[in-house]
Amino acid sequence: MGSRVGSRGGYGLRGVLWVLAVVLVVSVLLLQSVEAKRKKDVDRDNWRISPKHRWTRKQRKASECRLGGKRYALEESWSPDLGPPFGVWYCVRCHCQKVSLH
Repeated sequence: MGSRVGSRGGYGLRGVLWVLAVVLVVSVLLLQSVEAKRKKDVDRDNWRISPKHRWTRKQRKASECRLGGKRYALEESWSPDLGPPFGVWYCVRCHCQKVSLH
């Protein structure tokens, strides 16, 4: 069996100090992000919306279809590109058609 000279079977003082330094840095970063979120939530609670403001839903064009950030015209057909790792699915055909919600 081989023996390691100068090794105590652990990481040594340098390794332990390195791990402690990393844990300390991560803890400080987490605390800063929690404080920033808490401050943002407090600021959000102080906002007032005037009663005259009406929330409206953004109307989308009824003359197009969207898939994966691409837009397709009505009656257009295409093979969907699902991106990596799947790529373009040539065995599937999509068809853009108008749908009535009435």
